[in-house]
Amino acid sequence: MLRWLFLLAAFLPGTAFAEARIAVRIEFSDQRVRPNPGPVHNHLEMAFLLKDDGTVAQEYHETGPKGRHLSSDNKLGDGMKVIDANTLVRKVDFKDRVNTLTITVSGKTCHATMTNILKPGFTEFESWSSYQGVTAWYRDWQMTSSTCTIR
Repeated sequence: MLRWLFLLAAFLPGTAFAEARIAVRIEFSDQRVRPNPGPVHNHLEMAFLLKDDGTVAQEYHETGPKGRHLSSDNKLGDGMKVIDANTLVRKVDFKDRVNTLTITVSGKTCHATMTNILKPGFTEFESWSSYQGVTAWYRDWQMTSSTCTIR
């Protein structure tokens, strides 16, 4: 709990017990292997509400005509962890890859990076296609840009 208070203080200097809202947009590209092979350029918008009780409300907005809106509430430490007073990390462990979002805070600004690393033995990963509305397989995922804001 002490690490949580340090992190919250870093987000909102002078108001350590207020809630912090973080908005992240990750733009990425990859190669769809099947169906309909070809390059893909897309983005994902995420919102995190860090509450003073140690919970994190998370929302994810996929783009595309079949994009999904997902939300969850978890205790800090269940998926999203405080690494130090300036860093939050969210790891999602899939069967074929590990997706890691890192948010680094400096004063009232932040920077976000995301990786999507294949696990050993895999050459592609399975994911929902928000444009085709079906499961598709991809490779060569890379973040192309990001924005991060704190409110």
